[in-house]
Amino acid sequence: MGLYFVKSGNIVVHHGVYNSNSLVDSKCSLIKLNATVKRSRLSSSLDPLPSSKSSVESTNQSKTFQWKGLRVLEKGVAFGSLVKTARFFWRTFWLVMMAELAPVSSSGDYTRPSSQFTLDDSQIHALVDSKLNDLKEKRSIFRLYAGKACPWCHRVLIARALQGLDEVVELVELEPSDSGAWRVSDGKSETEKVDLRAVYRAAEKGYSGRCTAPLLVDSKSGQILCNESSNIVRLLSIISASSSTEPEMRNTLLFNQPKFDSDASLLRSNEELDELLQVIFQNVNNGVYKCGFARSQDAYDRAVNSLFMTLDELETRLSQHRYLLGKELTEADVYLFPTVFRLDAVYNPLFRCTLKRIDSHYPNLLNWMRDVYQNHGIPDTCDLSATLNQYFTNLFPLNPSGFVPAAPEIDLLLPHNRA
Repeated sequence: MGLYFVKSGNIVVHHGVYNSNSLVDSKCSLIKLNATVKRSRLSSSLDPLPSSKSSVESTNQSKTFQWKGLRVLEKGVAFGSLVKTARFFWRTFWLVMMAELAPVSSSGDYTRPSSQFTLDDSQIHALVDSKLNDLKEKRSIFRLYAGKACPWCHRVLIARALQGLDEVVELVELEPSDSGAWRVSDGKSETEKVDLRAVYRAAEKGYSGRCTAPLLVDSKSGQILCNESSNIVRLLSIISASSSTEPEMRNTLLFNQPKFDSDASLLRSNEELDELLQVIFQNVNNGVYKCGFARSQDAYDRAVNSLFMTLDELETRLSQHRYLLGKELTEADVYLFPTVFRLDAVYNPLFRCTLKRIDSHYPNLLNWMRDVYQNHGIPDTCDLSATLNQYFTNLFPLNPSGFVPAAPEIDLLLPHNRA
């Protein structure tokens, strides 16, 4: 609480030790301070505890500790030199941390690492076929590890909610640990919480890859089935279709399974869906990360322009249809919602996605977001407070202060005029 003393050139405060002999610039000549600092000079910049002769009143006035810095500018140091040196060191450390957090191409464009456990459509169908008896009995056959703050987990949670698969797909909720890694959120003490890495290693002996979420495992064997969100969303849609009593619903990828006049129309619909999914993933879902993790101005410019150009196109599309592909919810809507939900509150300030805002520039996207949100079970998948906290406290290179900003409030329960 403001206590300090001077010994051998060290100023010791309750936050740590500041060594006056170590304050030199990268060229060893920027700042020179005497190793012996007089108490009278320190009293002008630090608030010491009162001496034994001090009155009670002075004690009360000194309760709040304030460190006013080393006042290097008052010692004649050129401000420009100080800023230049600080910028050099911060930029260097920033690049090192970003290299660990987000790999990039030679041109500075963020490159998302591939998932280690994936399933193609034929593998998904084979997996579902092998579980048909359990599906009919509505037994728990999959365990899903997911955190609400993560947009990739969020799309899977939305698919699970829309398909009503709570009994078939058991949910294990995750939370970020102090280190930023995922751990099981189960009410246990900090030391007892299970890290997601332990789940990976229990399933795959000697596993040393990335331990990402969402993660889908077999409930009985514990075998890892998939950790690619798009594959899991597709799996959940096919599970729902497979449970239908109508044969024509077998391969339908629409969430409420509308009927088609012919196999040809179904095929065309699925091809259009897959094309749209790629656009949404590349330019919007991953596009916001390309903005935030860009390592060059050109890379950022490309990403932010592509992001908002695509949002403009989706805004136009939604002026003609209730949902992205017509009257029915599809995987495309499930892909898009988590990013739009986070855009104004998170990606705008943190990832510099600042050209436009959902609440003031995209009326169709705004009402579409309300429409999707008001589907049964969707509000339970949304936690903006946890999302803000995770992004702004865990992404240190983008937010060194760790401050969590106040989020704009969008009432998603208002009428949406989309019916």
